[in-house]
Amino acid sequence: MQSEVLTLERRQLDLKLGALRLEPDTTKNNEGRLVYLTPELRSLMTAQVNRVAALERQTRMIIRSCSLI
Repeated sequence: MQSEVLTLERRQLDLKLGALRLEPDTTKNNEGRLVYLTPELRSLMTAQVNRVAALERQTRMIIRSCSLI
C-alpha cells in the first residue's frame, strides 16, 4: 500500500514547530513540504512520542525506526 502517512518517522516530526516534514521524493508529487499540525494532532503526536520514550526507558533500548502511527 502506498501511503505518505504510514511511512512517517519520528525524525520528520517537529513538535516545537508543530509540523511534519515530508521529504522530497516521498510524496505523490515528489516535492517536499511542511504539514502543520492541528492542536489536537500535535497533542496526539506528543503523546505517541512520550509512549515511545517510556518504552525505550523500560526496555533500555533505542527505538530508531519507530513509525509515528
